[in-house]
Amino acid sequence: MALEKKKNILDLQHSRNLQYLNTAFISLFTYVIGIVIGFVTNEISYRNPEQVMMTAIISAIVVSAFLLIIQRYRTRLYRILKAIDELDAAE
Repeated sequence: MALEKKKNILDLQHSRNLQYLNTAFISLFTYVIGIVIGFVTNEISYRNPEQVMMTAIISAIVVSAFLLIIQRYRTRLYRILKAIDELDAAE
């Protein structure tokens, strides 16, 4: 019975982390689409070096943060799945 409870808790943690991972991917994709729309509509002028530089700096920071978040949640998902497999092997 204790193994089932542990497995259920791990399943809930897996679902929660998977939701966070999906949200991070969607947010990153939305950010990239927003930058593309900014360039297409000339809200961000590719001829203005200051705007391009600021956009590049801010984008590097934002994309790096999202990639770190994605990596963290992928690692957590891997660990949870590994723990679930160990519980299955113990049964």
